[in-house]
Formats: sequence, structure tokens, C-alpha cells
Amino acid sequence: MFAKTIVCVIGMRNADDDLHKAASLAREMDAHLSVLVIGIAPTPSVGDYPLGTVTLDRRDMEIAVVGEQEKAAQALCEKAGIRFDVASLYVEKAWADAEIAERVRYTDLVVVGDSVLGNEDLKRQTVNGSLFASERPVMVMGSRSQPTLKPKTVLLAWDSSAEAARAAYDMRGLMAGAGAVHVTLVDPVAAWRRNGEEPGADIAAYLAHQGAQVTVDRLVSEGRPIAEVLMQRAGDIGADLVIMGAYHHSRLRERLLGGVTRTMLEDPAVPVLMSR
Repeated sequence: MFAKTIVCVIGMRNADDDLHKAASLAREMDAHLSVLVIGIAPTPSVGDYPLGTVTLDRRDMEIAVVGEQEKAAQALCEKAGIRFDVASLYVEKAWADAEIAERVRYTDLVVVGDSVLGNEDLKRQTVNGSLFASERPVMVMGSRSQPTLKPKTVLLAWDSSAEAARAAYDMRGLMAGAGAVHVTLVDPVAAWRRNGEEPGADIAAYLAHQGAQVTVDRLVSEGRPIAEVLMQRAGDIGADLVIMGAYHHSRLRERLLGGVTRTMLEDPAVPVLMSR
């Protein structure tokens, strides 16, 4: 199994559900769980330099909250009976992604849940530090589902991009152990240097050689967002996990115009495992 070390990034508050899910994954894989509690310092306003009393008081309060969350995480992991360590970090937003990258570089998987997804700054910096700076896969654990790394049914979102290919390669062993893998394409175009004459056939053959039981699903969006189509299909087939490549478009374009990755980072109905 690919995940023997797991990092769970959590925010300063409301992280118990994230920790329970991460502990369950660690127990499932007999893996070591590293919990990283992160607080991002508020950016002072232009007129607040040098830092005023209000800003300093707020930072002191948040540093204390981070410390309390670290203690709570320690207690929860001890009760879960898993191998673990807990660390905390209170950092300026400008270099939070670099700090996160340094701490997740030596792990197999980064997992995030509501305490990160509900904080735009922390979510952005965690994704940047994990997927881009350290090139670690990230599992997005939505509030509506229980994540697993031993799925029975997997949906692989496929668009013949390098990012999707990297995700398929990284998770080939996981998919080989699943009962069924649905290679899912939305509005595929049969074209040379893109999907080939039979969209999805090449990746299906590759995964079959790895031992996966593969079905190719070619879907029509009918104008709906691709993320919506994928999630509906995941529900229809009872998928335990969606695997996808992250940020086929630039991060700036995703931020301005929206995109599949951005939508999947909100609160997916099925856990999403992203790689890049």
C-alpha cells in the first residue's frame, strides 16, 4: 500500500471530525499519522504599521488557540491508539505555503477536511504547499462521507492530460486493489494527440495491465459543469473515491473563472484524491 505516512493538516478550530477521519485512515493502512495544526496570522491593514495593540492582542489569542488545538489533537490521537506525532505552526500568510511544503515533503499523502476547506487562506496555502511545492497527493475529505484508502469502487476522472496521467500512475496500486475502476470522461473528443480514436482506451489498458478491473464511461455534460457531472456519476456508481489530476489550467485561471479542481476543493460528496 502506498500510504504508510499520512499528514493531516487542520485549522485552529472545529477539527475533531477531520482528526477522526485521518485516524481512521491511519488505522486502515497501519500508517503513521502526523498532525499539523496551522494558524495563519492576520494581515495588518495599511494603517496598522507598526503593529497596533489590537493586532498583537489578536495574534496572542490565536497562538493560544493553536496551542490548545495541538493539545486536543494529541489527546484524540492517543485515544485512537495509532502511531502519531503532532506539531503546530502559527505563520504569516505570505510564507505559509513554504512552511507547509517543508513539513509535508516526507509523507505519502496529505489529508484535509472541513477545518481547512472552510478557511480560504489556509486551503489555498495548503494546496500550494502540498500539490505544487512538494508534489504530494492530497485527499479532500468532505463532510458528507467517510474516506478510505481501500475503496471498492473508484472513479478516475480522465481527460488525457499530464496531470490526470500523473494521478493514474501515482494511484495505480490503489486502483489495482479496488473491485472496480470507472475511467470517466466528460464530453471526450476522439482526436490525435489528445484522446485517440477511442477515448479512454489507452489508460484503461494501462490500468488493466496493473491488475485493475476497468470500465470506461463516456459522459455528455449537456452544458453542466464537469465537476457536477463527475460527482453525479460517482454517486450513481457508488464510488468510495474519486481520483483526479489537479489544476489542468493555471491556478490564476481557476481562481478567476472557476474549474474542476476549485469546485472539488469545496465540499465534495465523495472523497477526492488529487495528484499533480
